[in-house]
Amino acid sequence: MIRLRYLILIYLQAANDPFSFTLTGDVDGADNTVLGTAVGAVNGAACTTDFVVIPNPVLPGTLTPVNTDRFCGLGFVSVQTGAKPFVLYVVTDTNEGATANSPPDVANRGFSLTYTEIAC
Repeated sequence: MIRLRYLILIYLQAANDPFSFTLTGDVDGADNTVLGTAVGAVNGAACTTDFVVIPNPVLPGTLTPVNTDRFCGLGFVSVQTGAKPFVLYVVTDTNEGATANSPPDVANRGFSLTYTEIAC
């Protein structure tokens, strides 16, 4: 019997749904061509209120380090990780209004990510 070990997970935004990653920002005020795209994606220090944490992410294909583990905004750029155990954290707060450091959160729906396990 061959036993596969999973070394990498690749996280992707749910296909065919531009609203599948809307954690922070104004969905109603956003240009619809931005929703669900890399243009709408935000990461790093700009993610201060509601965000997803994926440990040690790199870009699929190039393996370029993303240099942050926080993802928020109105879109998601696919990342992969080999950090074990495989975990994904979600951080939220109760503030949905505008603050000095962030725009208001309007009509956000949360997120739906898919993942693929890469075996060796």
